[in-house]
Amino acid sequence: MTDERLELVKILLKWQKTLYINRILEERPLSPFILFHARGVIENLLYLDHAMKPFVRNDPGPEARWILRLAFHELLFSEKSEDYAATNEAVRLAGRFAPSKKGFINAVIRSFLRQGKAVSLPRDPVESLSLRFSLPLWITQLLSGQYGTEALEGILSSFRKRRDYDIRINLKLTDHLSYKKRLEEAAVAFSEWPEGWDGAFRVRGHHSPGDLPGYREGLFFVQDLGAQIAASLLLPAYGPVLDVGSAPGGKLMFLAPYLDMGEIEALDISPRRIKRLSENLKRLRLPLPRITTEDFLKYEPGRLYSRIFLDVPCSGLGVLSKKSDIAYRLTPEGLDSLRSVQRDFLDKALTLLTPGGELVYSTCTINKEENEAQIRAFLSRHGSRVRLVDPSGRKHLNRLPFHDIVFRQGVYQSLPPEFPGDGMFGAVLQRRA
Repeated sequence: MTDERLELVKILLKWQKTLYINRILEERPLSPFILFHARGVIENLLYLDHAMKPFVRNDPGPEARWILRLAFHELLFSEKSEDYAATNEAVRLAGRFAPSKKGFINAVIRSFLRQGKAVSLPRDPVESLSLRFSLPLWITQLLSGQYGTEALEGILSSFRKRRDYDIRINLKLTDHLSYKKRLEEAAVAFSEWPEGWDGAFRVRGHHSPGDLPGYREGLFFVQDLGAQIAASLLLPAYGPVLDVGSAPGGKLMFLAPYLDMGEIEALDISPRRIKRLSENLKRLRLPLPRITTEDFLKYEPGRLYSRIFLDVPCSGLGVLSKKSDIAYRLTPEGLDSLRSVQRDFLDKALTLLTPGGELVYSTCTINKEENEAQIRAFLSRHGSRVRLVDPSGRKHLNRLPFHDIVFRQGVYQSLPPEFPGDGMFGAVLQRRA
């Protein structure tokens, strides 16, 4: 029988070195208990450390600290764990990982229980928000300055509550009604979007994508509604098309029914991600485009493109519901570097665009410095050569779910909680003829 808590401590120690919890959890099948607590500890890391702080004055070492974090997560967030069991299990784990800390761990947990598991938060609203949602303070301050504390609380709360995901069916192999019937027959809980956005379903419950009907047949792929809308900004499209930051292939899978794959070039700097792109397209039985593994800023294709989809490196602060640890990999210096790369990507893309051609700038962040500010700066640099195109009136988007919410001031921005999905941004830019 698997010692689940022992496995959890090993996973958390490994995460401390990599900061990529999803990659670790995808390495092999794990129990719901392990998945719940592994994700939960990382998702609530700053809050757990704050709750422990009055009882832990000195650094107890990595093993003891993770054992305490796991115990505090059970005490604060698990309805299935009894207080005495969480305490005893923490002491037992200390015997395996840090025997000299058994008494210390026992004392910390019992002191917390004697105080009724109460956690006091700072009076400053931004500091309190940072701890409640375990978002580093500097990021919370940045976003609070852009949206206001109350609005940011709504955004973060929406991310935290989300426990579902979206799929897009492969229109080359099936249709909306046929796949809907497959979901119903498999007793999968799902919902549909308003009429006019066929081909997408929101899956609810604990079904993994691999367990859904038609996965091996290539009948669907996982793609958030926000990303589906972002991909649709490229339409109507004609070749040649350059898809920058193409892997793992979500945009191509969405666009395949509308484009000639022979006219598409998929470019990504990562061989590992390009391999995933190829695997994903093969599973969906879609033809492979021309694939290029290259640094975009160094790429010299010797041709121009009618359409360029520019999926730039970004902070990822719009996908916190799926990647809660992404904020721990960010630094202020790293964010400045990302903004510089985004600027260079935009300038490079313009040199590869045909007169009259269109460029879609896309991010999965809610940070306005990477979104609206980048576009304003780009137009300031190249306003004589390029113009911003408002995509909201395009025929294929007229009946889009949440049309009036996501299209404002000439750009696309999906923003929870009004929009029930990831936080995405997109701008369509046309090179003047």
